[in-house]
Amino acid sequence: MPVIEKSLIALLIGSLLSFASLPVISEEQKAEDGLWLMQSCRNPRYPSRLARNPDNIDITVLFDINADGYIHDVRLAPTIQTVSEANTNTYLNAVKLALKNWRYFAYLKDGTESPRSDVTLTFQFRKPATEHKKQDNDSCTISYAGLLSHAGDVQNPFDNLSQCIPPNMPKEQDNNKISGKVTLIVNLDSTGKIISVVPSSTSAPEFSDAAIKAFKQWKYTPFIKDGVSKNRYDLNIDFFFGDAPETAKNTKCTHAAFGTSLSGNKIKTRRQPKIITY
Repeated sequence: MPVIEKSLIALLIGSLLSFASLPVISEEQKAEDGLWLMQSCRNPRYPSRLARNPDNIDITVLFDINADGYIHDVRLAPTIQTVSEANTNTYLNAVKLALKNWRYFAYLKDGTESPRSDVTLTFQFRKPATEHKKQDNDSCTISYAGLLSHAGDVQNPFDNLSQCIPPNMPKEQDNNKISGKVTLIVNLDSTGKIISVVPSSTSAPEFSDAAIKAFKQWKYTPFIKDGVSKNRYDLNIDFFFGDAPETAKNTKCTHAAFGTSLSGNKIKTRRQPKIITY
């Protein structure tokens, strides 16, 4: 027998022996594997409530699959969870939403399409891919937290404004029906706290004082871009007193109409300084 044929036969025999030594997986074990016979899938979304401070978390679930390949009765597997109960439920809800879109090929048992029970699958929630290197073999069981960003413009003083108080007319200008305008330049830190506020232009010092007094009672929430709370510098806000121009925008927080001046601690008219919550 030629040497080449002997070598091929030896290789074939070795391969058969290696294959024979592999552990045998039963049909029951396969049926409990959540990736077996999976036809289509979708990753869970990283919960937005937890994405601001993401962590690397594994959530193991059990579920059943009916004979048509649809999932139902998704529940936590009886394993030790490494996060609080509230956060665990939040991750579990994200998994449940994703599994509604999963489909499986038919499972044939004794020649009949059959349901599957206690199917097990572990879902991995991971920090953003920039922090936790994304693997080439990512599947529908791995979800990365996105880098959060708030909608809007960091330079728009009305974005992420949670509460504002309109100004009051200064008494003298109110009595004499004198209109005016003030432009404030304000700076906010990354928590939304006011750092500084100064007038850049004003019709009268009394208008500036009234605008600053009102603005110091405004409240902001942090403005997040790419996962980072941003400082906000040189925001320009126009305040109007008396008659406001028709082109003025967002005046519900920045307009003091005639008849709104204060006399000591008393309100001159029925109009009270009101708090506007967004």
